[in-house]
Amino acid sequence: MKKHPGRYAATLGIRPADADDPLAVALERTLASFAAVLRGYRLEPADEIHALRMLRSILHGFAILEASDGFQLGADVDDSFTWMVDFIDRGLRGAGTR
Repeated sequence: MKKHPGRYAATLGIRPADADDPLAVALERTLASFAAVLRGYRLEPADEIHALRMLRSILHGFAILEASDGFQLGADVDDSFTWMVDFIDRGLRGAGTR
């Protein structure tokens, strides 16, 4: 996001014109990728949409904060991202059905 300021922000709040809109295709691919990852956690079907929304929200928040230089503490931002992903992974493993 830092290499191309404004590109991500330009995608927020817009809706694809139709199913053939390149934005619709990209959005579907992104959501399908996230959903495929989440299926590996064997969540209850009713929880899958909540997990998808959580994942998108966390990644969005992190990206927006990083792009706006919102991380001012001394720890490495990449280390924080890795820690966050590991934390989410542990939570999803605990939430999945076995």
